[in-house]
Amino acid sequence: MQLMKKVYILVLFSMILFIACFGVYILNNRNLNQNFQNRDNIKVSVIVPIYKVEKYIRECLDSIKNQTLKDIEVICIDDGTPDKSGQIADEYAQKDSRFIVIHQENHGLPAARNRGIEKATGEYIMFVDSDDSIDLNACEICYNKSKEYNTDILIHSADKEEIINQPVFNIIKEVVWSGVYKTSFLKENKILFNERVKAYGEDQAFNMICNAMCNRIVCITDKLYNYRTDNTDSLTHRALDYHESHADNIKFIYEYYKKHGIFEKYEEAAPGLLKLMCNLNYWKDNPEICKIFINSVGQEILTPDNISKLDSIYQEHINNMLNHN
Repeated sequence: MQLMKKVYILVLFSMILFIACFGVYILNNRNLNQNFQNRDNIKVSVIVPIYKVEKYIRECLDSIKNQTLKDIEVICIDDGTPDKSGQIADEYAQKDSRFIVIHQENHGLPAARNRGIEKATGEYIMFVDSDDSIDLNACEICYNKSKEYNTDILIHSADKEEIINQPVFNIIKEVVWSGVYKTSFLKENKILFNERVKAYGEDQAFNMICNAMCNRIVCITDKLYNYRTDNTDSLTHRALDYHESHADNIKFIYEYYKKHGIFEKYEEAAPGLLKLMCNLNYWKDNPEICKIFINSVGQEILTPDNISKLDSIYQEHINNMLNHN
């Protein structure tokens, strides 16, 4: 009799445990399904390229997961990372259907970001490096400001508040993580990162093209991004010699401008590109590197008229490069 009583209690306990676990399963799946159904109303797509950030990625993904704006998707691109970063991202995707993880062979940061742009379905795109983090209200602030001003580009962490209602031919902010971009603007204008380079400067080329194609840029001074400076494996710390990448980025901008008729449409375009070329050629006394830079653009923009529109210091730099060529 005593044995039967114990068996009865054990069976009853097992049934209660089963019912509780089944209830949790149903609840979790209901939440996941709700998240999935809400994917039609995604406000911000957060693109996170992943490579060798095992020590930092949880902090990054937690800062995105816990955003006050819930209608987001997080597109993690595992760019062939050799550590466990990709597996950690998979853990987040298993628990939260807003996370999407794409595993691919290593093609470099620009290619990873381009894959994210391709997959993005939100109204706006935000780029976050996987060893950094963002404030918990970053997506909400950027989305609301972008909608309020109907921006193509919103720049946060700017030096001053400003609204620019026309294309510009200089770089307001060099890095893409300080910007939020309207997804339709990027896709309709076929704006992508330069995949020919893996070393450095792709942000500058991307922003130079974006700024030339946009109708409105809004700058806000809210500091929403937490940039990590102590990751010695980061691209910034690893790259040593950038001149080939910088020259190819100039060529990348030139090719885009030429294809889309930017030089003909805006007289500021050629001087703006020449100024950027001067700023990126840190090796102005090296004849071989100067040749690489000069050959990255067509001769039709290296005219005396375009050069005369530059400040004297830039005129000197351009003429120096031409003399070396």
